[in-house]
Amino acid sequence: MPSKNPYDLAAAMQARLKRFTYNQNVVGRCPPGQSVVECFATIREGYCQYYASTMVVLLRKEGIPARLVQGFLPGSRDEATGTETILASSAHAWVEVYFPGYGWQLFDPTGGGRSQNAPLAVGDPVASAGPGASPGSSAAVLPPRREEQSAGPPGRSGG
Repeated sequence: MPSKNPYDLAAAMQARLKRFTYNQNVVGRCPPGQSVVECFATIREGYCQYYASTMVVLLRKEGIPARLVQGFLPGSRDEATGTETILASSAHAWVEVYFPGYGWQLFDPTGGGRSQNAPLAVGDPVASAGPGASPGSSAAVLPPRREEQSAGPPGRSGG
């Protein structure tokens, strides 16, 4: 995937992965010992964790800081009681990519129309000053390998 900057590369990866088929019934379709990323690349089918894991691995391989995020898509709100019901089926995984000067930006490579609503992260959002893990998380982020990778998203706040 040719790219002028890390943002373009992340956007191209997201667009490419969105063309894969969303399918929750992929267990047992890959050879034993094959990683989620290898399986996904082979069968081009999977669910949100397959999409997000693959994008994170590919971005990190290019030296672009990226982390896997898991949370929930918006639930249904009961206006009478003011409560919102979020079911286990609303669980979702997506990607955050760090761009110097812009911070962590959301990308959701999941295809098949699964993530039409923006994900809501579990807990309160935490501002991050750099490409490290947010307080309270165990996410590890690799720093960029090349200094020229400093271009960020042009006035956009995620995918």
